[in-house]
Amino acid sequence: MTTSTQPQLSIIIINYNTKQLTSDCIRSIKEKTKDLRYEIIVVDNASRDGSVPFLKQRFPDLLLIESPENLGFGRANNLAADIARADTLLLLNSDTIIIDNSIKTLYDHLQTHPQTGVCGGLLLNEDGTVGYSSSPQLTLTHYLRSYLPPLFHPSPVETRLSRATDVGYIIGADMMMKKEAFEKAGRFDPDFFLYFEESELSYRIKQKNYRIQLLPSARIIHLGGMSGNTQKETAAFIQEEQWYSRFLYFHKVYSPRHPYYVYLLHLLIGTAKITFRPTKRKEWTNRLMHMRKAYKRYINYRNRQSPSPQKPT
Repeated sequence: MTTSTQPQLSIIIINYNTKQLTSDCIRSIKEKTKDLRYEIIVVDNASRDGSVPFLKQRFPDLLLIESPENLGFGRANNLAADIARADTLLLLNSDTIIIDNSIKTLYDHLQTHPQTGVCGGLLLNEDGTVGYSSSPQLTLTHYLRSYLPPLFHPSPVETRLSRATDVGYIIGADMMMKKEAFEKAGRFDPDFFLYFEESELSYRIKQKNYRIQLLPSARIIHLGGMSGNTQKETAAFIQEEQWYSRFLYFHKVYSPRHPYYVYLLHLLIGTAKITFRPTKRKEWTNRLMHMRKAYKRYINYRNRQSPSPQKPT
């Protein structure tokens, strides 16, 4: 990497107790990325595994931001964007491994397509199979269809692509975007801690008339879930956070009534699973418990957003 000139790309990685994964990710960037001036910014979200000295020792040229608290995904990326010197940002999960010159492929696509604000590559599982890379915009129909028999499921867009295709959003594991689009859309909403923040940001970016595209020629390995639920005791937190962020997403993208529709849909499906599928009883009882807790949190959030009625004078 050339350090004497302005970088063309700022690569942002959020680290939380994943020092070895982050190290492996950075090494893959340095080994595979050619013909591109880039800087790497790591935000450490108050890790307790010795990540900061570990990464400083191995990568002296790293731009390392030490947050005194765990900011979550969106707020940490906002923090890194403040010091990013390039006009293009790549948000890269710590549990990704770069294949070939995929970052340059994504960068070139973004530069040659003025209306594309965000693009991402095809994410592969560790065994080489196609993973989860993108999604249509999330709707109630999207969730209802997921519970229907497989006959009614459309095949994932990733399995039938041969060229760049418009999508609802790129998942945050490898989200490359023009900084201009990021700023015009208002950056990540700080109300989200984990999950759905890239979905909600993508919605706002599309509202600014940018396209969001999946580029299958750029391939990246995504180990999946390694920077989130890595310990059994965190599973409850992760589940509740996913539900809460889902409610926030529907509140912000659609209306304050939509989270109730999401809640009711899953409550009906969960009750049916518990009643008619004994093998699913434990799973869905646990899932609905976390959903109810998250919905109470959402109601508190919604009440805080609503102005208090004025007392008559």
